[in-house]
Amino acid sequence: MIARIAALVFSVTLAVALPAYAQFGLPGAESALSIRLTPKYPAPGQTVQLTAQSPLYDLSQSELVWHSNGKIL
Repeated sequence: MIARIAALVFSVTLAVALPAYAQFGLPGAESALSIRLTPKYPAPGQTVQLTAQSPLYDLSQSELVWHSNGKIL
């Protein structure tokens, strides 16, 4: 009997807690950072430029580290 009550309490707690977790997300966070590639369709061996952009983060106050083939650029 105690096991059934414990299982019921656990199920109710889980059912209430999972939807509440979704409410803690920051609106727009899924598009918080984007990287622009120029040219859009580079040829093999062509130099490209990557630009980080964000409507939520102040990238001028952030440290961005770019890597290429395991090396810091």
